Amino acid sequence: MQGPVKYHKLPTRPVLASLILLFYFSCLPLLFCADPGQLISRERQISDFEAKLIPAGVPSYSDITPGEILKHPTVMVNESYWKENGHGNLDRITRNRNDFGIELHFPAQTEVEITGNLWQEKTPLEKQTYRADGMTISGNTIFNKYLSASAGFTTKRYDDRNFHDTDSGYANLRANLRDYAILDLEFERSDEVHNKFGMIQGIQADQWKAFVSSDITRSLEVKGAADYLDYNDDNKGIYLLGSVGYAFTDFPRVFKIVLSEEYRDTRNNALSLYFDDFTYLATIIHPYWCPQNYSAQTVTFEWFHDISNRRTSDAQRRYYDIRVSFGTDSENDPSVRLEAEWRCEFLKHLSAGFRGMIHRSGEWDADSIFTDLSYRF
Repeated sequence: MQGPVKYHKLPTRPVLASLILLFYFSCLPLLFCADPGQLISRERQISDFEAKLIPAGVPSYSDITPGEILKHPTVMVNESYWKENGHGNLDRITRNRNDFGIELHFPAQTEVEITGNLWQEKTPLEKQTYRADGMTISGNTIFNKYLSASAGFTTKRYDDRNFHDTDSGYANLRANLRDYAILDLEFERSDEVHNKFGMIQGIQADQWKAFVSSDITRSLEVKGAADYLDYNDDNKGIYLLGSVGYAFTDFPRVFKIVLSEEYRDTRNNALSLYFDDFTYLATIIHPYWCPQNYSAQTVTFEWFHDISNRRTSDAQRRYYDIRVSFGTDSENDPSVRLEAEWRCEFLKHLSAGFRGMIHRSGEWDADSIFTDLSYRF
């Protein structure tokens, strides 16, 4: 029998929570020693949990950008689009999110980003679009060349009172193990919005993550990730990932092949409940994909091309990255995925970016687009 849904709540007063985060990122770094040249935002960190790495040998943004520019405030506009359809009635939603924000810089290698958020969510069987708004405050700080931290807090408030408002966030600690490996430890509370029932029930997951990456040689890299999920509807799951990648060419034109293996398992499966005539879906218990003893294998072909002039002191990031993946899994469901990323900085103050993904398989289709535009004063 399913237990009661536990509606996770971070601090119930968003303004108070925002002030706490602002105070934390402004004051805590003063206890440590950091090199001013190490100032980078969460987006620009070299590796992340989802295993997207800029190839080894690529100079960091702070290495090639004048320090004074990095200290200036930044205004930004972001837009994201996500659509998924598959796994029966579990993954059926289209989401749009618009962000308008500002990034501020403080002493002791600290950045704070404050954004207003607007969501629009729609399921394929309904004409109505559900709206929500909220606010996000996030930040990162660098203690020294071996240790950094980041955190964020998001409020989401639906216009429709039939849906549960949510508070979500994350806290990350990153350690550089003397350049032998990068270790990330992270806690994240995420909204699991994959269908209308997930919105009605306010499904969230507490995720405890660990990610490690290491460049064995200039061309060979290995990565590993582990994720423990604790859902607020009395369900639990695990996610494990391992990959090996080899770059056949050097920077700035890098061709790489990556082999990866993943494993997923969830304690309870999703359960659809119908009315007596089985023609109308009443609700879903655990309204999200619940893989059980699931494994998948993927081969990815990647082409990364840096088109900036990094030999000059005022070089700006300009690159594109294309990845094509082919996979299969324990359910005999072959898949293909196309991913593309583009970044262009110009006039020393403007930056524009694009990321897109198309995934196709027998059980699950997904499309995503993310665009951003920012101006640094």
